[in-house]
Amino acid sequence: NNNKNNNKNNNKNNNKNNNDQPVGVVADAEARAASVRKAVRPCLFAALIGGLGLTCGLLFATSPLLSLLGVPSDLHPLAAAYIHIRALAMPLQLVGMVCNSTLIGVKDALTPFRITLLAGAVNLLGDAALCFGFRWGLVGAAIATTASLWLYQGLQIYELHRRSMLPDVTSWMSVPSQSEIRPLVQYVGPLSFVVWTRVAGFLLMGAAAAYLGTPALAAHQVAFSLFAFLAVFGESLGQTAQTLLPGLMGRQGEG
Repeated sequence: NNNKNNNKNNNKNNNKNNNDQPVGVVADAEARAASVRKAVRPCLFAALIGGLGLTCGLLFATSPLLSLLGVPSDLHPLAAAYIHIRALAMPLQLVGMVCNSTLIGVKDALTPFRITLLAGAVNLLGDAALCFGFRWGLVGAAIATTASLWLYQGLQIYELHRRSMLPDVTSWMSVPSQSEIRPLVQYVGPLSFVVWTRVAGFLLMGAAAAYLGTPALAAHQVAFSLFAFLAVFGESLGQTAQTLLPGLMGRQGEG
């Protein structure tokens, strides 16, 4: 009798634990998603406002920007057509960059990898069809690149929405509170200065090449494209370190 009672009690306890475990897992997942939404919302607001500002600047200040970079006047029409089409992707592109960083931050590098492969294939097929099939030239390349960017960023936004990690779209337009902006500015400020300094160096190199003439500008573009391709490998290592380091430091603190 005692053995039977013990077995019954053990079965009840096991059933109770099995029933409680899924509830705990779901609660943890919901809490994690809520914390991600809270952290991402001010970043999405800044990305949306910044993207709209870039779009307006590229659409309405094209000629001054090209002149500032030293682009020859005979290239202004082609460059302006390309810039105007690419400018249409700026808001979604910046929002998508936040979503991409969020996916990497939750240690999911496989989803951005798959999305990148799909968007790259669309870009490649679009270039082949529009540039060589329809003979649209630079405009066709801009359309293909912009379409692939919309697909790339849209799929990442959808992925966050599917995981309940994406804040409500209407909240993106509401100004974050000071408590939300303060940590964002403290981190983004110094990091933005570093990035802007680096980009300014690239712009100065491009402007110097433009002043030397069209052949020098074309050669610079080829060299810069090679540099950007090689620099991607270092960027992936940096993002990996940024993703894994917080967890390692947390475990060391607990130890």
